[in-house]
Amino acid sequence: MEEKVASHLAWAYQRGIPDRRNGSYVRRVLTEIGDIVLAVPRTRCFTPRGIITAYARRTKEIDHLILSCFLLGLSTRKVGIALLSLLGERVSPQTVTRTAKRLDDAVRAFHRRRIIPSFRALILDGIVIKRKTGAGTLKRSVLVALGIREDGRKEVIDFHLAKSESGPEWRTFLTDLINRGLTSCEVICADGGQGLTSILPEVYPHIPLQRCWAHKIRNILDKVPKKKQAAVKTGLQKTLQRPGQLQKDGPAHGSRNTRRLSRAYRMILMICSPASSSLILISARQ
Repeated sequence: MEEKVASHLAWAYQRGIPDRRNGSYVRRVLTEIGDIVLAVPRTRCFTPRGIITAYARRTKEIDHLILSCFLLGLSTRKVGIALLSLLGERVSPQTVTRTAKRLDDAVRAFHRRRIIPSFRALILDGIVIKRKTGAGTLKRSVLVALGIREDGRKEVIDFHLAKSESGPEWRTFLTDLINRGLTSCEVICADGGQGLTSILPEVYPHIPLQRCWAHKIRNILDKVPKKKQAAVKTGLQKTLQRPGQLQKDGPAHGSRNTRRLSRAYRMILMICSPASSSLILISARQ
């Protein structure tokens, strides 16, 4: 700050602008090393506010630290307790609330932004998150759209807090994505939830649907005895990886690879008990 004041005075002298030092004033600022007292120099016409924001009592790094604790799930009161040993001063719950409100504008802008349709694949799934309240723990469904870009990287396109994973909730979410520009992709990957699969032909009628292999394997393993799940999972993964090899080998090897797939699948069923095998076969056909 002293250097900025000296630089300003030199600049003003060269241009004939009358200005001179006007002492300093005291500022208390909360930083990563604790609460410090600063003597901020000034002139008659200039104050180095670019270094410390005017009227700010904390540096930007402290605000980022508060937001990080808040996003990790700490309550507004526990954030102050967690940062007490680091900063040497307790951050009040009101300060945490005011700082966290800055995220609202960023979230609203994220939900309203224009989507550029540059995704090869669209992955749709619903997750359940737990929220602690005064009345106990509440479970809420979050609908998530994940895109795979041309370079193979994944990107969270958007998310929607919903009451459930029903068809109407998915329709509302996907219709909003379409209105913002997400009109096409090569394939859609989703689990076997009835709510989502029932409205996909209506919302994206010309995009093929690929059943998520991870969900399919989980559904099959649910019907397998626990001690045999590891072997069945290994066999399923090898089986599911073979379709790509069929295209690579070409038509000449198609019949041979098909026989290998059939043998591998029969071996998986033989590992399980007869009752479990019938359930697996039913699940695999769905």
